[in-house]
Amino acid sequence: MKNTISALLLFLMVTACSTQSSIFEFSGEQSMLMTGKGQGQDGAINPYFGEKSIAIVKNLGPSGLYVRIQKNGELIENVAVDPSERRSFVLEEGYELYLDSEGVGRARLDFNRYE
Repeated sequence: MKNTISALLLFLMVTACSTQSSIFEFSGEQSMLMTGKGQGQDGAINPYFGEKSIAIVKNLGPSGLYVRIQKNGELIENVAVDPSERRSFVLEEGYELYLDSEGVGRARLDFNRYE
């Protein structure tokens, strides 16, 4: 019994440490830099900054939003994420991820290590 509880606690700790999650509120048409510029400039902390990672965006609000990925000012990808939709994006080293809202809303952003 003691080993089972210890194993369960270890599993929960490893799972919790493997992702970084943040929820963002949009007050209207807004554009936010989420990650890619570095400490002090990013809206979210990507624990895998500097290496290839996966960003998971879930639209929690009633309005649509766009995920815009750029590198050195060049547009790489611009994808619509509808309300209640969840999308994954591979972030290469040096990519900047922006969330552009169409109206009032919320979004959840998670990061995972690319494997």
